[in-house]
Amino acid sequence: MIRQTYNRKLSELIYAYQIERKKSKPEIMELYLNAIYFSNGAYGIEAASQYYFSKPTGELSKAELAFLAAIPNNPENYNPLKHFDATKKRQERLLKQMVAEGDLEQDEYEKLIKSTCPPRSSYIPIT
Repeated sequence: MIRQTYNRKLSELIYAYQIERKKSKPEIMELYLNAIYFSNGAYGIEAASQYYFSKPTGELSKAELAFLAAIPNNPENYNPLKHFDATKKRQERLLKQMVAEGDLEQDEYEKLIKSTCPPRSSYIPIT
């Protein structure tokens, strides 16, 4: 079991090194965002945007983007269908971190946390 874990980690390290040699950081981020799981059968940021907000990512507000950003850390615990309040709370924490890093002004933070995300009843599970 431990040997398999080490082998997997070594494979991941080699794969990451190869990707970094061939792709720019923005390209790597794009690949990542298009592959990660956002719960409820939604893989990738665009699928999640369409599933949770019925619009493309380019039309999402900062509050909606932060809401989506809350999910992949732990898709089961931050599944908006089952744990909407936890997802909303994590969204607010991410926005607060942006304020602390200087990427978001406090007044905009206050405005964004008051923004509404779709109510739980508006989500329809992907089948």
